[in-house]
Amino acid sequence: AIEKETDLGIKASSYMSEGNLVPDDVIIDLVDETISNNQNKQGVVFDGFPRTLQQAKALDALMQTKDTKISQVFLFDISLEESIERITGRRVCPKTNRVYHVKTNPPPDEIAHTLKRREDDSREKATHRYEVYLEQTKPLIHYYQDKLVKINAIQTISEIKTQLNEYIKSLIPVNLS
Repeated sequence: AIEKETDLGIKASSYMSEGNLVPDDVIIDLVDETISNNQNKQGVVFDGFPRTLQQAKALDALMQTKDTKISQVFLFDISLEESIERITGRRVCPKTNRVYHVKTNPPPDEIAHTLKRREDDSREKATHRYEVYLEQTKPLIHYYQDKLVKINAIQTISEIKTQLNEYIKSLIPVNLS
């Protein structure tokens, strides 16, 4: 929605650029649209949602109206300092939207000078997001405790991706026909 610059996307983007959470009514509308557009698929993976207990409860209610449910919740476990290092080193190619990191995934020399740093990738905004996480998102660990899978996010991107893909594949029923 942000890339397509829809009304909802523009509204969400204004909150995100300040390092704040998108209001529940906006995010639930975005999620409803995503689920509705994905009716014939095997599932949906949400990244960074829900972020509050209120959003989790609204998501449960929405999922119930669609006759579906949440099967697994992943917690990427990482320290504040490691998170800040990753966020502040992130760079994005404006042409391709490909994400690089100055230390762990440096760009090719020929495009390094064209990369941009996201507006919300500062130490201050990352620290603010962590404070918001402690207050608003951390309670979801208890709420989803029976569906929670903790992933050590200090690993390499490749290791995290492999571990996450294994979990997701285990959730997809095998079609024997």
